[in-house]
Amino acid sequence: MVRRSMSGMRSSTTNTWFESLKNKGAIFVEDLSEVPPLAVTVFSAHGVARSVEEEAAVRSLPVLNATCLW
Repeated sequence: MVRRSMSGMRSSTTNTWFESLKNKGAIFVEDLSEVPPLAVTVFSAHGVARSVEEEAAVRSLPVLNATCLW
């Protein structure tokens, strides 16, 4: 999962959510270069830069876009 850095900004609810996903095998990264080849990649609700989307496409990463539509 690629997400923006939120250092020191996570609430206890958010920490629980992150820990739950980590316990299920999710790996959180700060940069797409950290994503292994062919790993399913989830873009966070806060979105990512167009260049990140383009890099994922070039690398043929399967992407789940969880970006908010609002």
